[in-house]
Amino acid sequence: MLVNSCIPVIPSADLEKSLRFWVEGLGLSVDREMRQEGRLVGCMVHNERLHFWLNQRAGSPIKPDNFEGIRLYWTPGDIQALRERLLQLGYSASEIVDRDYGQTEFFVTDDDGYSHCFGVASNKSGQPATMLCTRQGHTNRYSECDVSPCNLTYCAERSHEAMFRPKPNKKNRRKDRRPGHPAKESHPQVRPPVSTGRYDAPGDEPIAIESRLTLQEPFRIDRALVPRLVRRDINPKEAFTIRDASGGYFRASLKELSSDGGLALPYERMERSPEPTVDITLACSVLARQRMIFIMQKATELGVMRIVPLLTDHSVPPEGLEHERANAWPAQVVRAVKQCRRGSLPQVLPPTPLDSFLISPEFTTADICVMLDDQSVPAPAPARPPKRIVLLVGPEGGFSDAERSRLAGKASPWILGGRILRAETAVIVGLTAVQMIWGDFTR
Repeated sequence: MLVNSCIPVIPSADLEKSLRFWVEGLGLSVDREMRQEGRLVGCMVHNERLHFWLNQRAGSPIKPDNFEGIRLYWTPGDIQALRERLLQLGYSASEIVDRDYGQTEFFVTDDDGYSHCFGVASNKSGQPATMLCTRQGHTNRYSECDVSPCNLTYCAERSHEAMFRPKPNKKNRRKDRRPGHPAKESHPQVRPPVSTGRYDAPGDEPIAIESRLTLQEPFRIDRALVPRLVRRDINPKEAFTIRDASGGYFRASLKELSSDGGLALPYERMERSPEPTVDITLACSVLARQRMIFIMQKATELGVMRIVPLLTDHSVPPEGLEHERANAWPAQVVRAVKQCRRGSLPQVLPPTPLDSFLISPEFTTADICVMLDDQSVPAPAPARPPKRIVLLVGPEGGFSDAERSRLAGKASPWILGGRILRAETAVIVGLTAVQMIWGDFTR
């Protein structure tokens, strides 16, 4: 064998941004990071079978005219689950389509503008053949079948050839007359955004075990904890937060993980609990220009238990949610949980009209609702420190007069000084004030 392996080098205009697709989207691990003056300029992304080198490319980050770049054809283990994951991260994935050459495929364009096609062999019913290669004598998964020639591998090769076929000359268009291939180009490079219709996600309490942990002593992970680690997007060699029987919190490195359980190693005992001491619900009007992604991240870091995107008179309307990448909100919460090392996952509720929220359990069971509004008379502080708090933040321009009338007597107005704050700034300042008066920051 003259060649043993090949590692493609993928140039990137913004390496830190690109890692979101490769790590969070495709589930690859990062290794061998190279930095210059603290800036990431190169790294390996890989799993057990695939390796790619991501490299900070020289020149301007602006994409040159008529630049097609790199196109990759992937064979996923579960095409439906992978598409759903990429949609949750905010990528525009095409519909899954059964091709007449035997492949079931969808397309995604990453943050660098590169086109990725994900395809699996289709069976006769038109459904993805994601289990075993069915050719007589072939026992491996189709993506791992090493028996040659294999019909399923041949289908993948033909699909790959169709995807990477050069574009026809516009001055002299000719049909592709090769047998078995479609006459027209069947792989458009740009697809309209597709909405999953799901903008919410349930919360989850901290992961805990019933035994005491000792630093540098491995412990087994029960199979019941596996789905909760998967929800947090924890892969082998990555760290997560866990609570032991003593009530203390530890950072542990995941060593092994399967559907039956796993193995982890505690390496740090956390000096302070990362969990909030008060139950905070952030009810924030849906902000334009995709600022809710920022809200999801920072609210999670500041210790909220749940986030309610509100539909108000001056907020983004329901038909604008797809443009705001609302399907990416739950994934941003997971990302922030990993960054700030908290153990619990905040709940993301579906976008809710204000009137519906005012009769919901999240509002009616709260000890106090604080409304950030500079056009109302401030209310006095409660006599007893509240434990369940709702922070209500309006859109740019504030709540309408009709909404203020409906909130009168139900929410206590707060005024944050004499300066006008942007809505996303008001969220951070409001949550900080709540934590300083009643929560984590009082100690």
